[in-house]
Amino acid sequence: MHSPYFVRKTGKKPKKNQNQQHYFIQSLPGVGPAIAHKLLAHFNTIEQIILADIKTLSEVEGIGKAKAERLFHFFRDQ
Repeated sequence: MHSPYFVRKTGKKPKKNQNQQHYFIQSLPGVGPAIAHKLLAHFNTIEQIILADIKTLSEVEGIGKAKAERLFHFFRDQ
C-alpha cells in the first residue's frame, strides 16, 4: 500500500521509486497530489492506470466521468 503522504511537484525529481510514481501521475491532466495518491492506491501500478478503461478509472474516488475520459484518451490519442 502506498504511504498516506503526498508528493508535491517541485523543481526536483524525487529519488524513491514510490515518490517517482506519484510525481509521474501528477503530470497527467487534471491530476494533483490527492488524485495521484488515490489512483496508485486503487491500481497499484502506473501500467494498470494506463491500461484501465473509462468505467474502471471513474470508480476511483474524485474521478468523475469527464476526468476518466480525459485520462483514458490521454494515453490513446496521438
